[in-house]
Amino acid sequence: MDIKTLDKAICGEIWTSSETWQNLLYLCDACGHRFVGSPGYRQAADYVAAKFAAYGLEKVALEPFAARGWQRGLAQITLLGSAPRTVPCIALPYCVPCDTQLELINLGYGTPEEIAKHKDEIAGKAALVMNGMPPDDKRYIHRMEKYMRAQEAGAAAFLFIDNNPGYLPITGGLPEKGAHIPGVGLTYEEGQGLVRLVQTGDKPRIRLQVESATEPVTSWNVVGELPGTDLADEIVIVGGHLDSHDLCAGATDNASGMALVLEAARALGMQKGLLRRTLRFIGFGVEELGLIGSDAYVAAHAAELPKIQFMLNLDVTGANIANALALHGCPELIPYFQDAAKEMAYDLAITSAFHPYSDHFAFVMSGVPAGSLGHTGGPPRQGYAHTPADTVDKVVPLELKISAMVAARLLLHVAQADAWQGTHKTQTQVRELVTQSPFADALRFEGRWKWSDEDEKKA
Repeated sequence: MDIKTLDKAICGEIWTSSETWQNLLYLCDACGHRFVGSPGYRQAADYVAAKFAAYGLEKVALEPFAARGWQRGLAQITLLGSAPRTVPCIALPYCVPCDTQLELINLGYGTPEEIAKHKDEIAGKAALVMNGMPPDDKRYIHRMEKYMRAQEAGAAAFLFIDNNPGYLPITGGLPEKGAHIPGVGLTYEEGQGLVRLVQTGDKPRIRLQVESATEPVTSWNVVGELPGTDLADEIVIVGGHLDSHDLCAGATDNASGMALVLEAARALGMQKGLLRRTLRFIGFGVEELGLIGSDAYVAAHAAELPKIQFMLNLDVTGANIANALALHGCPELIPYFQDAAKEMAYDLAITSAFHPYSDHFAFVMSGVPAGSLGHTGGPPRQGYAHTPADTVDKVVPLELKISAMVAARLLLHVAQADAWQGTHKTQTQVRELVTQSPFADALRFEGRWKWSDEDEKKA
């Protein structure tokens, strides 16, 4: 069957079905939050595996891997002085327990420049740091980098402030390794109140109390595949993370992306026996605490990495209409996907932009060509992610359906391509990509730089 006929069949199936939305509702409303080690995550993993099997996928399995679980307890800031009061906060995952009194210091957005400006004042203080970046800043700085920079500068605590009004406390994992000072999340409103106190010059002090615990747990990546025909040894992977934070069900981040993985599996599964390359579908675990599941997957499947032609990552993809594809340092693939988008009669912004903050990263670091499907052309509705408000009502069913069609159609084109242009990078090429990206220093600060000093000297 020619690709145009297959494409129309896939579009018609997705457009006339409510399955994408029903899967999203189950992941959010039935499973609840899907934090590492939670019953909700295991329920969601079992559900995805059952759906994979029902959609005709083969070799369906829950692949276990070891992780470090974390449980929150009390987290509280008490403003000391003549008018003491309690300031609500939440512990960030992997936060260490503490009960300490500290002076506050405001580090703005926690950029290297802002930290350097206050380098002689930071030691022993609780650093107030805003999420996001100044409007004119050159690059995005992740929460983990901000934390590690503040810690290295001598801060004794990290107070992370949401950058969106609405009285929503923000969460987000701290580095799994190397996180030694407590870190808590605050609402925009409470955080700005503390910033104003610092600006008075009265050197406000707080008491920070956090109770938390960590323990080894088992988590799972959920895997299933559609075997190919004449190019069955060539594998195309599509994945998204199944876990969420524990504040809510994580509807946009990332039940939406996982619903797209499921719908692509369903629609393409109806074409079983007609797809040239093998398609493998994965729900990754423990993405939110450091991409742990995808790292475990790549390590466990190292022997077959040379067979993987492309990895498509769907993270927060269903939060908006998917209309952008970032190819993570693979400019040679831009013409191919431009042609595919033209054949699909769909406007798709395609770049070779790279970032290291989702499950594609482990594949990129192994040299596998990878892309992330997302949104551009307007303000993304992602301000609710990592807050208690990341709920089902933030997802638009029609946009979810359109995004599912885009993902499935792109996978179809890669599966059927006569002349696939993707090539694996050597480790020298991978190191060059990362070194020349804006994230080289970030990866070093976050403890995710994989090359030794000796490797650097050889390079």
